[in-house]
Amino acid sequence: MKHSHPASHIPHIAENREVIDSSRSFLEDSGFDTGPLEPFAVFKTNETLLDEQISHFGKRSLNDFIKNGFLRFIPTWYYEVFWITDDPAEDTELTMTGFRHPGGPPLLRTVHAPDGAVQQLEISDKKAGEHITGVPAESGRHVPGFQEIDPDAIIPGASLSEQPGADFLKSLIRNTVWDTGLIAPDSMYLHEAHGEQVHRVRMSLKSEIFSHTPTITVTYSQDGQLLGIDQNVSLSGFDGINQAEYADFIRVLFYIAGLLLLLSVFFRRLFHRLIDLKASTTYASMVAGLALFHIVFLLLQDPALFQIDQPLLSVISFLVILLFLAALTGGMAFLLSGLGESVSREVWPEKITSLSLLRLGYFKSRRAGLSVYTGISAAMIILGLAAVMYTLVDRSFLNPMNEQFFYTESYLFSVWHVAASGLFWMFIISAGLYACLVSWLALNFPSRIFLLIAGSIGLALMTSFYVSTPGSPMVLLFWLIPGLAFTYVFLKYDLLALMTSVFFFIALWAVTDGLMVSGSPDIWLAWSVPGLMILILATGWYVAEYGNNNEQIAGLTPAYIEEIAREQRVERELEIARQVHQSFLPVHLPTVSGIEVAAHCKAAFDVGGDYYDVIKVDDHRLAFVIGDVSGKGIQAAFFMTMVKGIVQSLVKEIPEPIPLLTRMNRLFYDNARRGSFISVCYALADVRDGTVRYARAGHNPGILIRPDQKSVSLIRSRGIAIGLTRNSAFEQEVTEEKITMKPGDGLIFYTDGVTEAVNAGKEMYGDDRLLASIKKNLEQPPGALLKTIDASVTRFTGSQSPDDDMTLLIMRYNGS
Repeated sequence: MKHSHPASHIPHIAENREVIDSSRSFLEDSGFDTGPLEPFAVFKTNETLLDEQISHFGKRSLNDFIKNGFLRFIPTWYYEVFWITDDPAEDTELTMTGFRHPGGPPLLRTVHAPDGAVQQLEISDKKAGEHITGVPAESGRHVPGFQEIDPDAIIPGASLSEQPGADFLKSLIRNTVWDTGLIAPDSMYLHEAHGEQVHRVRMSLKSEIFSHTPTITVTYSQDGQLLGIDQNVSLSGFDGINQAEYADFIRVLFYIAGLLLLLSVFFRRLFHRLIDLKASTTYASMVAGLALFHIVFLLLQDPALFQIDQPLLSVISFLVILLFLAALTGGMAFLLSGLGESVSREVWPEKITSLSLLRLGYFKSRRAGLSVYTGISAAMIILGLAAVMYTLVDRSFLNPMNEQFFYTESYLFSVWHVAASGLFWMFIISAGLYACLVSWLALNFPSRIFLLIAGSIGLALMTSFYVSTPGSPMVLLFWLIPGLAFTYVFLKYDLLALMTSVFFFIALWAVTDGLMVSGSPDIWLAWSVPGLMILILATGWYVAEYGNNNEQIAGLTPAYIEEIAREQRVERELEIARQVHQSFLPVHLPTVSGIEVAAHCKAAFDVGGDYYDVIKVDDHRLAFVIGDVSGKGIQAAFFMTMVKGIVQSLVKEIPEPIPLLTRMNRLFYDNARRGSFISVCYALADVRDGTVRYARAGHNPGILIRPDQKSVSLIRSRGIAIGLTRNSAFEQEVTEEKITMKPGDGLIFYTDGVTEAVNAGKEMYGDDRLLASIKKNLEQPPGALLKTIDASVTRFTGSQSPDDDMTLLIMRYNGS
């Protein structure tokens, strides 16, 4: 890879100190006082120019150009030296980019070839005039009444060294990279700059350098003070068409579609309480804290933050923005970590176990150590795959972060910036792409081959990883093979292994430029990342070999999983209760000539203990019983089973209401838990004479209907619920009503689920509405009347779910 990397062919890169000395010497010789200013040097890549070069020539041809030393004239790679004042202006504003020029605003800027030769000069601030001392007299240049250059005397096409009367102009650039024999003046004109008229001379190379045409513009004042040297490079034959924009467009669409999908799935799962809020909050707090630390660390590189006399409101507003950015980052982390944990746990819970162990503080877990060790090993393999792709794709180049090698003269800051970049992409790729998207796809398309392809495409669409394929969307294909490797790590191992591999791959890939360039100014930074990797690799191996097994520990299972398990147990209990409830209700109602019967029980979600039965005592008598057991669920179903057995065993032996209810009370009291009870309404109808013997034990009163009289009335006999007491108080309390029925008359039995049904306004249906509904439909047969009552209740409650079972039992006497 090194031989195919253009930057590795740079013949010589000067040290920072040499470049600063070159800049200081040039500025002082040009009339600037650098004594009170602080220098700050960075080595940078001109990404735009390199883009054009790679697109036009390819790496292999460009390497020959670099080997021949033409970088002295073409600023593909260059040094920048900023001369910074330590006394910032009072009106300087707080900015998010102040860290780029630590110590205050830059006044002067020089640009140098990699070997340190001066290429350009720029006055960055009008206050730089305070540092112009005048050119030393021995220079023979800056003297009163110096000879102005006559624009009409310029010889077209002649080099600067061949121009008559151009000695002054030659002296301006004598300490730069520009050879007066190679450049020729094109034009000269006056220009307004910093409130005064200045001279500008435009010059260009007499011949192209490897299809490059540099143009140099020298600016000086009316009295001959050098004010600037600017350079512009055009590449002949480059059409400027950049098809790589298609890749950026596709990437934007991918991010928008992915974000919308993740938001939709996240809020659905949050609504159904499938998000581990505790774990998500922990991860979000960590990410927000790192983001805030990163922003503050950037600002601390600029001492002007503490020296500028800022209005209080400006400072407060700035701090609010910082907190907002940290909160926004934390919100994103909460979404991705919460959704990723939820979906991954549903599909493959073993993939998040190692990460959960670390979150809970089990740093000596053998499982976590093995994941870290595996992840670093995978990172090395994937780095090799990326290097192979980089070597094979001729029109591609590796661009360092933010176009520069060395961020500041602070070694720690450079290390942190690389680490921050690795942490950011580690989280986005691991949580967003794999834990969320790939896991979600696994729910619907579990094929491993499909997931491998989907994961690799997703990774290729997420970022270019510091690789540019100018003029082509090839960067999307570039990362398909490394993407397959990352996806394989996730599918084969776990999320922690993937996170480790992503972090170290990105960190190593980011400093690869510095490792391959001879004399790189960030060589220590470049080697610090492999050093850190080796240290953590050894730690991972040690923990994997000698750590603890922490497979079953408290807190590893999220609270929402335990809650779901409890809900599932309750649901199973309710389903059992429903089955028991339905199995003990009569499937076919017995018939006796002269009596017509209809009944139904509409169960609520939480199964109650409603019970009804119609028992044929003999050929001319039917017993009707309806009851409501206290409680819900399996307990209610159990007591209902008991009541049915008692009634079935007693009714033919003791069919009369009071003796039957009294015996039933004793048996239930002796066998049920204290506090359990059942309300019962019992009637014995004799078809021979139309008599009905009726009693109730704490139940809703029956309803007697007489259609010929348009009469509807409640049968309010006395009685207390079964199971409340065993002594004679029960028998003394219960009374019996004897009713003589005429043909067409009927009885309606119901449970409190009918009259206590509520609508959205929490208003109960009540006895009055029930009686009114019955009175309007007295002539209807039992089956039709039952449907009418049910429809009336349903209209009243609307969409409100019932809280209790609703049971109706209707009999009509048609004569013997």
